[in-house]
Amino acid sequence: MADPRVGAGEAVRHRKLIHLEGARGLASIFVIFWHFSLAFSPFDLAVPVWEGGFGYSPLLVLINGPGAVSFFFTLSGFVLTLTTFRHPSARALILSAVKRLPRLIVPCAASMLIGYLLLTSGWNLHGRAGAAAHSGWLIDFGNGHPPAGRPTLVSVLRQSVLIFLLPNQSWLNSNLWTMREEFIGSLFVFAAAAPMLSGWVWRRPRLYGGLLALVALAWLIHHPAYGQFLAGALLAFVYARWSAWPKIGGGWAIGLLLVGLACFSTFEIKLHAIGALALITLLLGHGRTATMLSGRVGDWLGQLSFPIYLVHTLMILSVGSAVYLLVRGMGLSDGGARLSALAAVLASTFLAALPFVWLERRWVPLLNRIVRSAADRIVPQRKL
Repeated sequence: MADPRVGAGEAVRHRKLIHLEGARGLASIFVIFWHFSLAFSPFDLAVPVWEGGFGYSPLLVLINGPGAVSFFFTLSGFVLTLTTFRHPSARALILSAVKRLPRLIVPCAASMLIGYLLLTSGWNLHGRAGAAAHSGWLIDFGNGHPPAGRPTLVSVLRQSVLIFLLPNQSWLNSNLWTMREEFIGSLFVFAAAAPMLSGWVWRRPRLYGGLLALVALAWLIHHPAYGQFLAGALLAFVYARWSAWPKIGGGWAIGLLLVGLACFSTFEIKLHAIGALALITLLLGHGRTATMLSGRVGDWLGQLSFPIYLVHTLMILSVGSAVYLLVRGMGLSDGGARLSALAAVLASTFLAALPFVWLERRWVPLLNRIVRSAADRIVPQRKL
């Protein structure tokens, strides 16, 4: 997460949809479990359940990091286009596209600065813990493949831009490999929403919906990440144009939940879009679930979701590694060391995410004012 809260942005901070942000926060926590299992798990949790792993069971949902990313991407497609489908505005759509890159660069650059400090500290906690836990993922800085030699601040600046344009540009924070898909996928859905600005969509909504469905299906086959964004946009179109979104309960709610669990109990990326659509549909129509995720807990989970995504891998490489080495050095069991490291990672991740929440609260409104002011000077609002 695709934006992971990256994908949500400020467009749908409507109280009645806050539960979508809460769901994103829960998915971010699942990503922590996924990367922790890569770092410290003694066996491959993804193997089928009948062979001792979690694969093809609901338990995999709790650690299915790739599945959580797919959920992020699909939810981003939904959220980024919902306002345009509800209230078409060329100005708003253009400003959203203009803001997208700077919106993402600042928090991503801040997290990469932490990675730079870890790599230049000389402590090498991740390498020592990786050797003790027989974890290549830890030794390789979260599978980031950092080049030989000491990184520089220029590396931070360069990667802060290149991660959105080129692959394999996230070794300072390997979890940010998704930012390229997030940014390009955002542009895809903005383009998909653009026809809403013309009258023909209003006259032929079924034709437009059918075309968008075909494009989403084609991209799911060719490049699943972008297809997930477009699938989310398709759901947003249906949701926005439906005069009264149906309430979901009983057998329908159970069915959607089972479809979501089944799709996310595998690593079949193409199925993840189906699972994400099922779960988002459930969240939109099931009142009890929406209520559970719409209070303060859901609000905080939403605000923490992107910051958690930004910092958790770095906390595993630093705090988690340090606690693992400390507990093993005290002579406790390896299992005890892993559990202690997990507790430390969860606590440190939430603490490290708080400054990023503060950054988000200030940077996003400031960026909005800057872009709106520039737009007013270049093209007065009445001309768009």
